[in-house]
Amino acid sequence: MDWLRHHFTQLGTLAAHPTAFFIVCPYGVLWFLFERETLNWHAVATLATWMMTLFIQRSEHRDT
Repeated sequence: MDWLRHHFTQLGTLAAHPTAFFIVCPYGVLWFLFERETLNWHAVATLATWMMTLFIQRSEHRDT
């Protein structure tokens, strides 16, 4: 189980990397451009949740 914890830690480190923000932001823009009719309040809430998760992971990673 220690190897599993190590891999999850590495995954969290990658997700907290600033590059993750540059993946989520263009994803939202492309969603707006190509599937505008499906970009409703639920979709905006999903994108906001992803961004908040990245902000929280980044701040926790910086604190440790």
